[in-house]
Amino acid sequence: MASTQSEIRALLDSRVDVCRAKDIDQLMSLYSSNIVHFDCVPPLQGFIGTDAVRRNLLRWLEEYEGPIG
Repeated sequence: MASTQSEIRALLDSRVDVCRAKDIDQLMSLYSSNIVHFDCVPPLQGFIGTDAVRRNLLRWLEEYEGPIG
């Protein structure tokens, strides 16, 4: 159980790091090629596939001026 928790924590920590760095390529590398991603902010819709998810994540990252802290 501890090993699984450590792996999950490491994955979440790496996601935080790449989001803060606004590194879209690293961020996308964390997702499966057949991703279905649901956003929790308007327009509250699902995004299917890496192209749609990438566009949505780029939109989100571009809302921040400078680094994300």
